[in-house]
Amino acid sequence: MKLDDILDSLASSELANLNFVENGDIVEAKIPKIVGAINLGLTKLYTRFKLKKGFITVSITPNTLAYELSTANVASIGNPTGYITTEDFTGDVIEILNIKDSAGCSVSFDGIGVVVLLKTNLFKFKTAPEEVDTFTIEYSALPTKLVYVNDTNIDVELTDMYLPALLMFIGSRFASPVGISFDANRNSMDINYLQQYEAECQRLEMLGLDVGNDLDTDLFSERGFI
Repeated sequence: MKLDDILDSLASSELANLNFVENGDIVEAKIPKIVGAINLGLTKLYTRFKLKKGFITVSITPNTLAYELSTANVASIGNPTGYITTEDFTGDVIEILNIKDSAGCSVSFDGIGVVVLLKTNLFKFKTAPEEVDTFTIEYSALPTKLVYVNDTNIDVELTDMYLPALLMFIGSRFASPVGISFDANRNSMDINYLQQYEAECQRLEMLGLDVGNDLDTDLFSERGFI
C-alpha cells in the first residue's frame, strides 16, 4: 500500500470536512501531521494483530544474566560487549514470542524454567547459564516508521484489509478536540470513529485475521504480511 492510497481515502471521507482538503486533495502542509497519526495508528494495529515478525540471534554467556533486545546491545566493532549478533536489528520489538537454543529446542520464559520475562523485550536467567549458547528470538515487530519528505509515493506496511480500521483511527485523532482527555467531553464524531474502529478490529479478529505466534513463517507470508 502507498501513502497516496491512504491520503486519497482520507480526503474523500474522514478528513473531508476538517480543513485538510482543497479541491479534492489533502493540503500538502497538512501531510506531516497526518503521517504522524498514520504512524501511531500502525503501531496500535501491529500491537493488536501482530502483523510482522522478526528474528534475531543472541549470544548467551555464563557471565550475563539479563538480555535486553535493544539496539544498544547489538555487537559491533564499536560495541564489543554487545550480545545481539544480528547486525541490522533496529530495536523494533513489541513482544517476544518464542526463544530457541542452538539445538532448536524451545526455551520456556514463563518463569517456570530458568528463564523469566521481565519486560516485553527483556529476559533474564534465574541462575547463570552453564555454557555458551546462541538463542534465536522470534518476536512480533513494529512497522517501519513512515518518513515523509515531499513524496507521497512511499510504501506503507499495511495490507488492504486493515485500511478501514486505520482510517477510523485517524478520523478519531483529528475529530477529537485538542486537549480533551475525558470521554465525557469528546464530541459525537470522535466517539463514532472510535466505535467504528473498535467494531472493525473485532470484525477482523472474528475472521481469524489476528496473527498468533502459532503460525509458521510460510502461512504468515501467504497472508501478505512482512
